[in-house]
Amino acid sequence: MNGGEQYSLDMALLKIREEKRKRKMRSERAVILFVVWILVFRVCGIMRVDGNSMRPACHPGDIVFFLRILPDGVGYGDAVILKDASGEYLIKRIAGLPGDVMEVDREGHLTRNGAEVQETDVIYGMSETGDSVDYPYTVPEGSYFFLGDNRPVSLDSRMLGAAGREEIKGKVIWAAGAGRWNKKTGKR
Repeated sequence: MNGGEQYSLDMALLKIREEKRKRKMRSERAVILFVVWILVFRVCGIMRVDGNSMRPACHPGDIVFFLRILPDGVGYGDAVILKDASGEYLIKRIAGLPGDVMEVDREGHLTRNGAEVQETDVIYGMSETGDSVDYPYTVPEGSYFFLGDNRPVSLDSRMLGAAGREEIKGKVIWAAGAGRWNKKTGKR
């Protein structure tokens, strides 16, 4: 075998090795992406906002991202995803924890454990359906009192009572304002 043939053979072997290396890297990337995808959608979720009950924080058409796994649990003011008795998903804000004594006046102002709660970005007004719970209302052990930010139109603990921990499906971590995009003007 002369030098030219040896060079051609070496180049061919080098090319084969390089192709094998690239194929292996593509396979590894595909496996990693698959594992990441599984983890993300087992740990996180995405939901589209349908109603007005969380205005002004969330508008119809907005997309919310939420954590399904709650290592720290939920606390006052957390926006959460709940599954109600009919199987419908709701986005609401935690207003009361187990053992809290809750009161909500006719305009939707919140009192927790005897102290008025100062809330920002809440639309107050009379509920369209009226309250079904009697006040003062003590949140049962293992349950949470939840309210919508747009009190006049929100279906929440005032009508449904507290939600058990098992009904909370996740905690909202981010909302994208797709619902605020004006198609005619191209502005939010």
